[in-house]
This record gives sequence, structure tokens and C-alpha cells, in this order.
Amino acid sequence: MVTTSFVHDQAYREIKEDGHPIIVIAGADIIGLLKAHGLGTVSAVTNWLQQTFGPDSPESEAETT
Repeated sequence: MVTTSFVHDQAYREIKEDGHPIIVIAGADIIGLLKAHGLGTVSAVTNWLQQTFGPDSPESEAETT
């Protein structure tokens, strides 16, 4: 589950106690990961997204073949 908000403590406890195969990733986690990989600005993230998933990206090329 990915959220840009948060998961209430009770919901998180239930996920853990019931052993659901869920990973909770909050917006702050996403920001931390981006920054850790050198993507600490909007323009850096935008460029990475365009290079990785844009119309001329290797991902896009793979989809057309």
C-alpha cells in the first residue's frame, strides 16, 4: 500500500498482527528514498521520470516491441 498521507496506528497494528503481506510506504518515506538517491528537487525527479518513463525511454521502447 502506498499513501502520501499516513496510516492510523490501529490500522498499522492490525496489518502487523494479522500478518498481512503489506508494506506501508508513506509520503515521507518516498521523499527520503528520492533524496537518498540524489533526487532532492522537483526538477531532478521530473528529469528522472522523463528519462525513465518518457516517450523516448528504454521502458517505452520495450512496450512497443
